[in-house]
Amino acid sequence: MQIVGGFRNFYPRMPTGGLTLGADWTDTTTTKDRAGIDVTIKAISHARATTWEQRNTTRCLRIEVSSAYTVAGSGDQGGQPLDVSGTGTRISLQFIAIDGRYLGGEVRDSSSITVGLPLQGMTVPVRQISNSTITVLP
Repeated sequence: MQIVGGFRNFYPRMPTGGLTLGADWTDTTTTKDRAGIDVTIKAISHARATTWEQRNTTRCLRIEVSSAYTVAGSGDQGGQPLDVSGTGTRISLQFIAIDGRYLGGEVRDSSSITVGLPLQGMTVPVRQISNSTITVLP
């Protein structure tokens, strides 16, 4: 069962003043997700536009993002109550063309989640690690 993730995490959030070389910003987001049960994910992300480089013959800004997040939720599956809680980290490199197009990136996500099953008196630790590469086709 995938508890966190999704496509919305690939594209980096941009600073309110616009994206420029040397830009440095922190962003806090809270999202609701449905992964069999309702979960809330709160992420604090720090991003930096570090350098201009070439990617697939296109000039782009390299954006480095590091995030820490928490996951919490509860509900039931198959009539059995359960709850989830945990933390994770996400490190990514994203590439934005000079004209604003997204050119792809790389994301490493690691989380430690605990699933509680109160009727059984059990907790189940879940460790989830994912590595993703996003490539924009010409």
